[in-house]
Amino acid sequence: MFAKEGNKGHMAFVQRVNNEGEGDPFYETIGLITLEDVIEELIQAEIMDETDVFTDNRTKRRRNAERKQDFTIFAEKRGDTSKMRISPQLTLAAYQFLSTTVEPFHPNLISETILRRLLKQDIVYHIRKNKEWRTDPSCIIYDQGRAVDYFVIILEGRVEVTVGKESLRFEGGPFTYFGTQALVQTVGINAREFTITNRAESPSVAPSTMGSLESLNIDSMLRHTFVTDYTVRACTEVVYLKIKRSLYLAAKRATLMERSRKGEQQTEQQFDEEVDKLLHSLDEDDALSGGRHSPKGAHPCPLTYQQRRKSSQKQNATAASSPRTPSHNQMNAKDINGAVKSSPVDDIQNTT
Repeated sequence: MFAKEGNKGHMAFVQRVNNEGEGDPFYETIGLITLEDVIEELIQAEIMDETDVFTDNRTKRRRNAERKQDFTIFAEKRGDTSKMRISPQLTLAAYQFLSTTVEPFHPNLISETILRRLLKQDIVYHIRKNKEWRTDPSCIIYDQGRAVDYFVIILEGRVEVTVGKESLRFEGGPFTYFGTQALVQTVGINAREFTITNRAESPSVAPSTMGSLESLNIDSMLRHTFVTDYTVRACTEVVYLKIKRSLYLAAKRATLMERSRKGEQQTEQQFDEEVDKLLHSLDEDDALSGGRHSPKGAHPCPLTYQQRRKSSQKQNATAASSPRTPSHNQMNAKDINGAVKSSPVDDIQNTT
Protein backbone atom coordinates (compact mmCIF):
# COMPACT_ATOMS: atom_id res chain seq x y z
CA MET A 1 0.00 0.00 0.00
CA PHE A 2 1.30 3.44 -0.87
CA ALA A 3 -0.08 6.92 -0.28
CA LYS A 4 -0.42 9.79 -2.69
CA GLU A 5 -0.58 13.35 -1.42
CA GLY A 6 -2.19 16.10 -3.49
CA ASN A 7 -3.16 19.71 -3.11
CA LYS A 8 -6.75 18.95 -2.12
CA GLY A 9 -6.59 15.65 -0.23
CA HIS A 10 -4.90 12.33 0.49
CA MET A 11 -5.42 8.94 -1.13
CA ALA A 12 -3.94 5.47 -0.62
CA PHE A 13 -4.05 2.69 -3.18
CA VAL A 14 -4.15 -0.90 -1.88
CA GLN A 15 -2.14 -3.26 -4.06
CA ARG A 16 -1.21 -6.91 -4.02
CA VAL A 17 1.35 -8.97 -5.90
CA ASN A 18 -0.18 -11.07 -8.65
CA ASN A 19 2.14 -13.98 -9.48
CA GLU A 20 -0.42 -16.22 -11.14
CA GLY A 21 0.32 -17.59 -14.55
CA GLU A 22 3.45 -17.28 -16.56
CA GLY A 23 5.61 -14.19 -16.58
CA ASP A 24 6.91 -11.86 -13.93
CA PRO A 25 4.71 -10.97 -10.96
CA PHE A 26 3.11 -7.52 -11.01
CA TYR A 27 1.22 -5.21 -8.67
CA GLU A 28 -2.56 -5.27 -8.93
CA THR A 29 -4.70 -2.48 -7.42
CA ILE A 30 -7.56 -3.93 -5.38
CA GLY A 31 -8.79 -0.93 -3.40
CA LEU A 32 -8.67 2.76 -2.60
CA ILE A 33 -8.48 4.39 0.83
CA THR A 34 -9.43 8.03 1.18
CA LEU A 35 -9.08 10.46 4.06
CA GLU A 36 -12.79 9.93 4.76
CA ASP A 37 -12.13 6.24 5.46
CA VAL A 38 -9.36 7.15 7.89
CA ILE A 39 -11.61 9.61 9.76
CA GLU A 40 -14.42 7.04 9.93
CA GLU A 41 -12.05 4.55 11.58
CA LEU A 42 -10.88 7.17 14.04
CA ILE A 43 -14.36 8.26 15.14
CA GLN A 44 -15.83 4.76 14.77
CA ALA A 45 -18.83 6.07 12.84
CA GLU A 46 -20.12 6.14 9.29
CA ILE A 47 -20.08 9.44 7.47
CA MET A 48 -23.08 9.80 5.17
CA ASP A 49 -23.13 12.49 2.51
CA GLU A 50 -25.22 13.22 -0.57
CA THR A 51 -23.07 11.04 -2.84
CA ASP A 52 -23.14 7.81 -0.78
CA VAL A 53 -25.02 4.75 -2.03
CA PHE A 54 -26.09 2.57 0.90
CA THR A 55 -28.20 -0.49 1.79
CA ASP A 56 -31.37 -0.13 3.83
CA ASN A 57 -31.13 -2.17 7.05
CA ARG A 58 -34.86 -2.93 7.03
CA THR A 59 -35.60 -3.99 3.47
CA LYS A 60 -32.01 -5.12 2.82
CA ARG A 61 -32.24 -3.50 -0.55
CA ARG A 62 -29.68 -1.18 -2.00
CA ARG A 63 -31.00 2.22 -2.87
CA ASN A 64 -29.54 5.32 -4.43
CA ALA A 65 -29.19 8.42 -2.36
CA GLU A 66 -31.00 11.51 -3.61
CA ARG A 67 -28.59 13.69 -5.52
CA LYS A 68 -30.23 17.06 -5.74
CA GLN A 69 -27.33 19.05 -7.03
CA ASP A 70 -28.04 22.25 -8.89
CA PHE A 71 -25.81 22.59 -11.94
CA THR A 72 -27.96 25.17 -13.72
CA ILE A 73 -25.49 27.93 -12.89
CA PHE A 74 -23.01 26.31 -15.28
CA ALA A 75 -25.57 26.16 -18.10
CA GLU A 76 -26.53 29.82 -18.12
CA LYS A 77 -26.32 31.54 -21.47
CA ARG A 78 -23.68 34.21 -21.70
CA GLY A 79 -24.41 35.86 -25.01
CA ASP A 80 -22.62 39.12 -24.32
CA THR A 81 -19.01 38.24 -23.57
CA SER A 82 -18.07 41.91 -23.16
CA LYS A 83 -19.82 42.11 -19.78
CA MET A 84 -17.77 41.77 -16.64
CA ARG A 85 -18.61 38.53 -14.80
CA ILE A 86 -18.08 37.38 -11.23
CA SER A 87 -18.20 33.90 -9.75
CA PRO A 88 -21.51 32.40 -8.54
CA GLN A 89 -20.12 32.20 -5.00
CA LEU A 90 -19.31 35.93 -4.98
CA THR A 91 -22.74 36.70 -6.43
CA LEU A 92 -24.39 34.70 -3.65
CA ALA A 93 -22.29 36.48 -1.01
CA ALA A 94 -23.26 39.88 -2.44
CA TYR A 95 -26.92 38.84 -2.49
CA GLN A 96 -26.83 37.73 1.16
CA PHE A 97 -25.04 40.90 2.25
CA LEU A 98 -27.37 43.28 0.40
CA SER A 99 -30.57 41.58 1.56
CA THR A 100 -29.52 41.43 5.22
CA THR A 101 -27.31 44.48 5.81
CA VAL A 102 -28.11 47.27 3.33
CA GLU A 103 -31.51 48.74 4.22
CA PRO A 104 -32.70 49.75 0.69
CA PHE A 105 -32.34 46.11 -0.41
CA HIS A 106 -34.24 44.47 2.46
CA PRO A 107 -36.85 41.89 1.41
CA ASN A 108 -39.70 44.22 2.37
CA LEU A 109 -38.53 46.65 -0.35
CA ILE A 110 -36.87 44.36 -2.93
CA SER A 111 -38.02 40.75 -3.13
CA GLU A 112 -35.54 37.89 -3.28
CA THR A 113 -36.32 36.95 -6.88
CA ILE A 114 -36.06 40.54 -8.10
CA LEU A 115 -32.78 41.07 -6.24
CA ARG A 116 -31.32 37.97 -7.90
CA ARG A 117 -32.37 39.32 -11.28
CA LEU A 118 -30.91 42.69 -10.37
CA LEU A 119 -27.50 41.14 -9.71
CA LYS A 120 -27.58 39.50 -13.17
CA GLN A 121 -27.69 42.88 -14.91
CA ASP A 122 -24.66 44.65 -16.33
CA ILE A 123 -23.62 46.25 -13.03
CA VAL A 124 -20.14 44.76 -12.45
CA TYR A 125 -17.19 47.12 -12.97
CA HIS A 126 -13.47 46.48 -12.83
CA ILE A 127 -10.62 48.92 -12.19
CA ARG A 128 -7.17 47.60 -13.03
CA LYS A 129 -4.15 48.10 -10.83
CA ASN A 130 -2.44 51.40 -11.51
CA LYS A 131 0.75 52.73 -9.96
CA GLU A 132 -0.43 56.32 -10.43
CA TRP A 133 -3.80 55.75 -8.80
CA ARG A 134 -3.63 58.97 -6.78
CA THR A 135 -3.60 61.13 -9.92
CA ASP A 136 -5.39 58.91 -12.44
CA PRO A 137 -9.04 60.03 -12.86
CA SER A 138 -10.07 56.55 -14.02
CA CYS A 139 -9.47 55.27 -10.46
CA ILE A 140 -12.06 57.63 -8.95
CA ILE A 141 -15.39 56.00 -8.07
CA TYR A 142 -16.88 58.98 -6.20
CA ASP A 143 -15.67 62.57 -6.50
CA GLN A 144 -16.29 65.01 -3.68
CA GLY A 145 -18.85 67.70 -4.53
CA ARG A 146 -20.11 65.90 -7.62
CA ALA A 147 -23.74 64.87 -8.04
CA VAL A 148 -24.24 61.10 -8.44
CA ASP A 149 -27.25 58.81 -8.80
CA TYR A 150 -25.76 55.38 -8.12
CA PHE A 151 -24.90 53.01 -5.28
CA VAL A 152 -21.56 51.17 -5.07
CA ILE A 153 -20.48 48.12 -3.10
CA ILE A 154 -16.87 46.90 -3.22
CA LEU A 155 -16.48 43.17 -3.89
CA GLU A 156 -12.72 42.79 -4.32
CA GLY A 157 -9.77 45.07 -3.66
CA ARG A 158 -9.32 48.15 -1.50
CA VAL A 159 -10.29 51.80 -1.85
CA GLU A 160 -9.13 55.01 -0.19
CA VAL A 161 -11.85 57.31 1.16
CA THR A 162 -11.20 61.03 1.73
CA VAL A 163 -13.89 62.67 3.87
CA GLY A 164 -14.78 66.29 4.61
CA LYS A 165 -12.87 69.54 4.49
CA GLU A 166 -10.23 68.10 6.80
CA SER A 167 -9.46 65.42 4.16
CA LEU A 168 -9.57 62.58 6.66
CA ARG A 169 -8.48 59.37 4.99
CA PHE A 170 -9.21 55.73 5.66
CA GLU A 171 -9.25 52.54 3.63
CA GLY A 172 -12.16 50.27 2.85
CA GLY A 173 -12.11 46.65 1.79
CA PRO A 174 -14.59 44.14 0.39
CA PHE A 175 -18.28 44.67 1.19
CA THR A 176 -17.81 48.34 1.94
CA TYR A 177 -20.67 50.26 0.35
CA PHE A 178 -21.33 53.90 -0.51
CA GLY A 179 -24.18 56.01 -1.85
CA THR A 180 -27.30 54.62 -0.20
CA GLN A 181 -28.64 58.20 -0.07
CA ALA A 182 -28.59 58.29 -3.87
CA LEU A 183 -31.16 55.46 -3.92
CA VAL A 184 -33.57 56.54 -1.17
CA GLN A 185 -33.44 60.34 -1.49
CA THR A 186 -36.65 61.50 -3.22
CA VAL A 187 -38.36 64.66 -4.35
CA GLY A 188 -41.37 65.81 -2.35
CA ILE A 189 -44.29 64.00 -4.01
CA ASN A 190 -47.68 63.51 -2.42
CA ALA A 191 -48.38 59.83 -2.98
CA ARG A 192 -51.96 60.14 -1.67
CA GLU A 193 -52.99 62.25 -4.64
CA PHE A 194 -51.84 59.58 -7.07
CA THR A 195 -53.65 56.91 -5.03
CA ILE A 196 -56.95 58.83 -5.14
CA THR A 197 -56.78 59.72 -8.82
CA ASN A 198 -55.94 56.22 -9.96
CA ARG A 199 -58.56 54.28 -8.00
CA ALA A 200 -61.22 54.81 -10.65
CA GLU A 201 -58.88 54.24 -13.58
CA SER A 202 -57.66 50.75 -12.64
CA PRO A 203 -60.22 48.93 -10.47
CA SER A 204 -58.57 45.54 -11.07
CA VAL A 205 -55.41 46.53 -9.19
CA ALA A 206 -55.32 47.26 -5.47
CA PRO A 207 -55.45 51.04 -4.82
CA SER A 208 -52.47 51.02 -2.46
CA THR A 209 -50.35 49.11 -4.95
CA MET A 210 -51.42 51.34 -7.82
CA GLY A 211 -50.54 54.43 -5.85
CA SER A 212 -47.12 53.05 -5.04
CA LEU A 213 -46.47 52.19 -8.67
CA GLU A 214 -47.51 55.63 -9.87
CA SER A 215 -45.44 57.43 -7.24
CA LEU A 216 -42.41 55.40 -8.28
CA ASN A 217 -43.05 56.33 -11.90
CA ILE A 218 -43.14 60.05 -11.10
CA ASP A 219 -40.10 59.66 -8.88
CA SER A 220 -38.16 58.13 -11.76
CA MET A 221 -39.09 61.13 -13.91
CA LEU A 222 -38.12 63.72 -11.26
CA ARG A 223 -34.79 62.28 -10.22
CA HIS A 224 -32.93 63.82 -7.36
CA THR A 225 -29.17 63.40 -7.36
CA PHE A 226 -27.01 63.02 -4.29
CA VAL A 227 -23.95 65.25 -3.86
CA THR A 228 -21.13 63.40 -2.14
CA ASP A 229 -18.97 64.97 0.55
CA TYR A 230 -16.25 62.36 0.15
CA THR A 231 -13.95 60.94 -2.51
CA VAL A 232 -13.58 57.21 -3.13
CA ARG A 233 -10.51 56.18 -5.09
CA ALA A 234 -9.32 52.68 -5.99
CA CYS A 235 -5.84 52.07 -4.59
CA THR A 236 -5.59 48.43 -5.75
CA GLU A 237 -7.30 46.32 -8.39
CA VAL A 238 -10.99 46.68 -7.57
CA VAL A 239 -14.16 44.85 -8.60
CA TYR A 240 -17.39 46.54 -7.53
CA LEU A 241 -21.12 46.67 -8.20
CA LYS A 242 -22.64 49.91 -9.44
CA ILE A 243 -26.44 50.11 -9.17
CA LYS A 244 -28.04 53.20 -10.67
CA ARG A 245 -31.09 54.85 -9.21
CA SER A 246 -33.16 54.07 -12.31
CA LEU A 247 -32.35 50.37 -12.00
CA TYR A 248 -33.20 50.39 -8.30
CA LEU A 249 -36.56 52.07 -8.96
CA ALA A 250 -37.28 49.51 -11.67
CA ALA A 251 -36.55 46.74 -9.16
CA LYS A 252 -39.00 48.31 -6.68
CA ARG A 253 -41.64 48.52 -9.39
CA ALA A 254 -41.03 44.87 -10.28
CA THR A 255 -41.40 43.90 -6.61
CA LEU A 256 -44.72 45.73 -6.34
CA MET A 257 -45.84 44.11 -9.58
CA GLU A 258 -44.91 40.69 -8.22
CA ARG A 259 -46.81 41.22 -4.97
CA SER A 260 -49.88 42.68 -6.69
CA ARG A 261 -50.23 39.70 -9.05
CA LYS A 262 -49.89 36.87 -6.56
CA GLY A 263 -53.63 36.27 -6.58
CA GLU A 264 -53.95 36.39 -10.36
CA GLN A 265 -53.66 33.34 -12.58
CA GLN A 266 -50.44 34.06 -14.37
CA THR A 267 -47.74 31.63 -15.38
CA GLU A 268 -44.24 32.12 -14.09
CA GLN A 269 -42.89 32.44 -17.62
CA GLN A 270 -45.22 35.34 -18.42
CA PHE A 271 -44.21 37.15 -15.24
CA ASP A 272 -40.51 36.55 -15.96
CA GLU A 273 -40.90 38.07 -19.41
CA GLU A 274 -42.61 41.17 -17.99
CA VAL A 275 -39.91 41.68 -15.36
CA ASP A 276 -37.17 41.28 -17.96
CA LYS A 277 -38.86 43.90 -20.16
CA LEU A 278 -39.06 46.25 -17.19
CA LEU A 279 -35.39 45.87 -16.29
CA HIS A 280 -34.15 46.07 -19.88
CA SER A 281 -36.22 49.17 -20.65
CA LEU A 282 -33.81 51.27 -18.56
CA ASP A 283 -31.57 52.04 -21.52
CA GLU A 284 -34.27 54.18 -23.12
CA ASP A 285 -35.06 55.79 -19.76
CA ASP A 286 -31.41 56.72 -19.19
CA ALA A 287 -31.08 58.01 -22.76
CA LEU A 288 -34.09 60.32 -22.34
CA SER A 289 -32.88 61.72 -19.01
CA GLY A 290 -29.17 61.77 -19.78
CA GLY A 291 -29.08 65.51 -20.47
CA ARG A 292 -30.75 66.38 -17.16
CA HIS A 293 -27.77 65.50 -14.98
CA SER A 294 -24.87 65.10 -17.35
CA PRO A 295 -21.66 63.93 -15.66
CA LYS A 296 -18.60 66.06 -15.36
CA GLY A 297 -16.64 66.22 -18.59
CA ALA A 298 -19.37 64.59 -20.67
CA HIS A 299 -20.15 65.94 -24.12
CA PRO A 300 -23.56 67.49 -24.72
CA CYS A 301 -26.10 65.83 -26.97
CA PRO A 302 -25.24 66.35 -30.67
CA LEU A 303 -27.48 68.65 -32.68
CA THR A 304 -29.52 67.36 -35.57
CA TYR A 305 -28.97 68.53 -39.16
CA GLN A 306 -31.96 70.89 -39.07
CA GLN A 307 -30.82 72.42 -35.78
CA ARG A 308 -27.31 72.99 -37.14
CA ARG A 309 -28.75 74.55 -40.33
CA LYS A 310 -30.99 76.93 -38.38
CA SER A 311 -28.09 77.89 -36.12
CA SER A 312 -25.81 78.64 -39.08
CA GLN A 313 -28.51 80.72 -40.81
CA LYS A 314 -29.07 82.72 -37.64
CA GLN A 315 -25.32 83.37 -37.31
CA ASN A 316 -25.09 84.47 -40.96
CA ALA A 317 -28.04 86.87 -40.57
CA THR A 318 -26.51 88.36 -37.44
CA ALA A 319 -23.12 88.80 -39.10
CA ALA A 320 -24.63 90.44 -42.21
CA SER A 321 -26.85 92.92 -40.33
CA SER A 322 -24.42 93.98 -37.61
CA PRO A 323 -21.68 96.50 -38.49
CA ARG A 324 -18.11 95.40 -38.35
CA THR A 325 -16.31 96.58 -35.27
CA PRO A 326 -12.60 97.35 -35.18
CA SER A 327 -12.05 94.19 -33.23
CA HIS A 328 -13.54 92.20 -36.10
CA ASN A 329 -11.20 93.80 -38.63
CA GLN A 330 -8.16 93.16 -36.49
CA MET A 331 -8.73 89.39 -36.29
CA ASN A 332 -6.62 87.70 -38.95
CA ALA A 333 -5.21 84.26 -39.53
CA LYS A 334 -3.15 83.05 -36.61
CA ASP A 335 -0.38 80.54 -36.34
CA ILE A 336 -1.40 77.82 -33.87
CA ASN A 337 1.17 75.05 -33.24
CA GLY A 338 2.91 75.79 -36.53
CA ALA A 339 -0.29 75.53 -38.62
CA VAL A 340 -2.09 78.53 -40.11
CA LYS A 341 -5.69 78.58 -38.94
CA SER A 342 -8.33 81.20 -39.71
CA SER A 343 -10.38 82.82 -36.99
CA PRO A 344 -14.09 82.02 -36.56
CA VAL A 345 -15.06 85.57 -37.58
CA ASP A 346 -13.25 85.16 -40.92
CA ASP A 347 -15.20 81.96 -41.51
CA ILE A 348 -18.48 83.83 -40.96
CA GLN A 349 -17.41 86.63 -43.33
CA ASN A 350 -16.46 84.12 -46.04
CA THR A 351 -19.88 82.48 -45.85
CA THR A 352 -21.59 85.83 -46.39
